[in-house]
Amino acid sequence: MGGKTSQLEQSIASKDQLVKIPVFEFKKPDNKACARAFEDVIPVNDYISIDQAIIALKALHITADASSIQTILSFWGLPDDVPLTLVQFTHLAYIFTNAGISEREKVVFLVMDTNFSATMDSSEFNVLLTKLGIIVDRVQLQSLVSEIADKNDHTTMSYERFCEILKRILSPITPKLKRVTTFKKPNKEEVNQMFKKFDVDGNGKLDPNEVLAMFNMLGRPLTKEELVRVLALTDQDTDANLNLDEFYHLMYIIINADIKEKEKVIFLMTDTDCGGTVDKTELHELLDKLQIDAPQATLDLLVKEIADEEDGTLSYDMFMTLLKKLQE
Repeated sequence: MGGKTSQLEQSIASKDQLVKIPVFEFKKPDNKACARAFEDVIPVNDYISIDQAIIALKALHITADASSIQTILSFWGLPDDVPLTLVQFTHLAYIFTNAGISEREKVVFLVMDTNFSATMDSSEFNVLLTKLGIIVDRVQLQSLVSEIADKNDHTTMSYERFCEILKRILSPITPKLKRVTTFKKPNKEEVNQMFKKFDVDGNGKLDPNEVLAMFNMLGRPLTKEELVRVLALTDQDTDANLNLDEFYHLMYIIINADIKEKEKVIFLMTDTDCGGTVDKTELHELLDKLQIDAPQATLDLLVKEIADEEDGTLSYDMFMTLLKKLQE
């Protein structure tokens, strides 16, 4: 075969070398023991709270705190106070049995390993890279996966082979790699349940008092000034209430940014479809909210240089790059 070999291909070790990758075995959860521990904390409607989950995990000789569990919930795209099912609790036991919360790559691998097989397929691998905030050229990635994945089953890979691929991806000689800020979407069903819970009068809207009650329940009490800012973020029809769509958008902002992160909050506020990008129209709105005035010709050139080539949209990182150039 002729032609040049790419830098990525040159960085891939030989098959003989890859066979020597050590195998780490993850301990599967004891389903019966998990079920007993779950039932012992007296679930309500087949759900347990985070505090109950901590107690139940302790019964299994597993130590975890609320912050660690909330980190896992964020990877699942769930609010950090959502009640847990037995399936979710068992998965938590599997994760915390095999990894410390600081072992980010291992934790995310185990989060994706929903059947406790200690392997993942290529589609799960792509999702995992996204959760780690990594994007790499698809063709090069396929080449790398086919080289390093399980030789008897090219569709799956173990944690060790995943780490080997990740190592190669992050190698300085790997081209076309960029890190991106990824935003989590709230679980719609959980948001619907939360909305109904706080919509005390059942009118399909949350008034300011109901919004305050929600934040108090979440352990994030607001001042009156902060409440005004929160409502201004997502109250699109300016009626001083939040409907379900506006509430979902608010949850999207809350789980992805601190209220003090001005640029990020306004970016998420403008990202009304919660897709993690803004188009040219939304960009103008975003810059107006940040009180940034830029000549249209300059803006067009920067957007052409920075935006996604396929659809012209800007991710948060692209927007921050554009913002930096505008401020130079």
